[in-house]
Amino acid sequence: MKINTIIFDFGGVITDSPLAAFRELEKKHFIQLGTISRVVMTNPDKNSWAQCERGEININQFIKEFEKEADNLGYKINMKLVLQQLYGPIRPLMVSKIKELSKQYKLVCLTNVLKGMKSMTPKHRSEEVDRVLKNFYRVYESYEIGMRKPEERIYKHLLNDLEISPEKCVFLDDLGVNLKTAKRIGIHTIKVSDPKSAISELDNILETE
Repeated sequence: MKINTIIFDFGGVITDSPLAAFRELEKKHFIQLGTISRVVMTNPDKNSWAQCERGEININQFIKEFEKEADNLGYKINMKLVLQQLYGPIRPLMVSKIKELSKQYKLVCLTNVLKGMKSMTPKHRSEEVDRVLKNFYRVYESYEIGMRKPEERIYKHLLNDLEISPEKCVFLDDLGVNLKTAKRIGIHTIKVSDPKSAISELDNILETE
């Protein structure tokens, strides 16, 4: 079945992954490596990070709750510093490919976003992101629709909203847990580690499907 829709995550796909930035922050402030990720992955479907991405709490509530969760695990974290690390550099190679693909395919951005994060984003960064997103037919941000990756319902919502079948889609994400759910319901998936390799894999899928 011919592919007609390509779904992109934003952070870690169109931009560098924030995970590397988290590690640099931990080194700089003498925090045990992996601490931030451990807090994020503790009770991952119900913690403050998940709640804020679903729009259930705002960014200010999130900061307080996340710091409490970290404290309960024995860590002291300044969450405002962590949030600043979410602004990974945009990958020119991926943006160039997106512009090329937009002429032939329906492009969709499916991204988990903390509610209120935009209010903390520098103007120049927001403008940079907006320029990239103009290439997309539709943008789905988790907090706006009350669901987040890797919940199965968010993928089904996207498919129903666009009135497309999963077999006609390719989904690029940097997290295996997000791809696993998409693959289970029939969406073609690509795990993005290196942009060049991911683009090559995408080209191969588009040529064979």
